[in-house]
Amino acid sequence: MKQLFAVRILVTGFLAAAALYLPFSRAHAAVGDLEGSKETPLLKRYQGAVITAYAEKEFDDYDLPLSGVEAGKLKKSQHLEGKVTRVTYKAPANRSSLEIFRNYEAELKEMKFEILFRASGVDLDGFEVVYKDSSGPVLYGGSKPCLLVAKLTRPGGDVYISLYVAGCSAAYANDTISEGQPFVQLETVEVKPMEAKMETAPAK
Repeated sequence: MKQLFAVRILVTGFLAAAALYLPFSRAHAAVGDLEGSKETPLLKRYQGAVITAYAEKEFDDYDLPLSGVEAGKLKKSQHLEGKVTRVTYKAPANRSSLEIFRNYEAELKEMKFEILFRASGVDLDGFEVVYKDSSGPVLYGGSKPCLLVAKLTRPGGDVYISLYVAGCSAAYANDTISEGQPFVQLETVEVKPMEAKMETAPAK
């Protein structure tokens, strides 16, 4: 009888712990997000935003934009290697891209990110050309664009963020996002060495 009581207590405790854990295990997903997607734990999302596209690679290269575009190329960039994550959010239609951008900007400053580059409007003409062949979802272009590039230095490896906010262009408008509706293209690069994956096959 005592053993049965002890088992009941153990099971009850396990279920209670599981109930407490579940809300946190889903902390990076929201209703309406693209299936299988998740937001980066490095930065919050804008309230009411929904993930519409997502791509993640444990190790890849990335050209960090540090200037405008000239003759179809970035005038200045920094080549990075590490974990690359791209998340595209559809933001609430009744908010402006500038308001959303300012919210992210304030959040990055509060987190002690160093601002490396900032641009908006006509200074970003041509970005949709530069990035049209990039791997993963890219929505550069659109109305009233704003771009911010930032860096966070940390012991485990530096983190770089490229944040692009604009109104959806007619070319990307569809049933889920209307023309002019704000979207957020958030790209993060966590600098780290490549994992050694070469091995010798075991003898038969």
